[in-house]
Amino acid sequence: MVPFSDGASFDDNKKQCAFTSETGLTDDQEEFAALSKTIQMMKALTFLNLNIRFPSKLKIRSNSLELINSYSSHKDVWVLECICPSLQTFVCRNQANGVQPEIPLSRREVERYEGKESIQVKQVPFKGMSVPDNCEVFFQLTWSDLVGEGGADDLM
Repeated sequence: MVPFSDGASFDDNKKQCAFTSETGLTDDQEEFAALSKTIQMMKALTFLNLNIRFPSKLKIRSNSLELINSYSSHKDVWVLECICPSLQTFVCRNQANGVQPEIPLSRREVERYEGKESIQVKQVPFKGMSVPDNCEVFFQLTWSDLVGEGGADDLM
C-alpha cells in the first residue's frame, strides 16, 4: 500500500485500474496530476481504463502498462504524453480522444488504413508517444471522422 498525504492509500500491486471522473475541472488539472503520479507508482499495473466525462489532457508514464483504453471517455480527452515502454495496445475513439498522429493523415493515408482495426506506431507516429514500435493504436478510421460529413469542404 502506498500512502497519500491526506491519509488515503492505494494498492500498488494492482494489475488493473479504472479511472472515472464525472465532473469537469476547467483549468485545474490537480486531479489529473495526481492520477499521473499514481499510475507511475503502480509498479504492477498492466491495464488502465479511462472513463472521463469532460475535456481533459493527461500524461501517462508507466513501465508496466500494456493496455490503455480511453474509448469510453469524452471526445476531447487527450493523452499528450504516453511514456510506456511495455505498452502493446492503446484503444481510442475515432481520433476523437486518446492520441493523435504527429502529422495529420492525408486523405490517401486515411484510405490506405481505412477498414483496418489498428495502426502500429511504427507505421504512423503519434504525438507524445514513447512506446514500442509494435504498439497498436485501435480506432475506427474513416475520412468523414477526420473532416466531417461535408468532406474536404469542412476544412476550409
